[in-house]
Amino acid sequence: MRGQWEKSRAGSSPAFGTQTIEGTMKKLITNLLFLTIIFAQTPDVLLQSGEDLLKTGDLIGAEEALKEALKADPTFAPAMITLASVYLRKGDMNKTQEFIRKAIDIDPENQDYREEFERLNEINGRRSAEYAIR
Repeated sequence: MRGQWEKSRAGSSPAFGTQTIEGTMKKLITNLLFLTIIFAQTPDVLLQSGEDLLKTGDLIGAEEALKEALKADPTFAPAMITLASVYLRKGDMNKTQEFIRKAIDIDPENQDYREEFERLNEINGRRSAEYAIR
């Protein structure tokens, strides 16, 4: 058995071995976070799971966790803002703005939400102007 392990290791590069370990660790972390999502039903815990998944780059897992948070509490503005961040990273500006608008409707006094909405409008305005110039 040991001979087989040494033969298989001899043919692999250190970089490949590192990628495999990193990939395995990332999958393990993602699976643990997903299990947290399954067993945790409070919006706060689901939000935290979504944020953690977003930090690891798992946009699909983050989106699922945040949608579950919104199922548990459809008026949970922090989940809407974080979901807007997921859509922003996916490049979906329409959904990004949609969820920021919803968060503002729920919490109109929150200045951070308003500033984020204005910042996105500026970005979109610049993009529109760039296309108009061409």
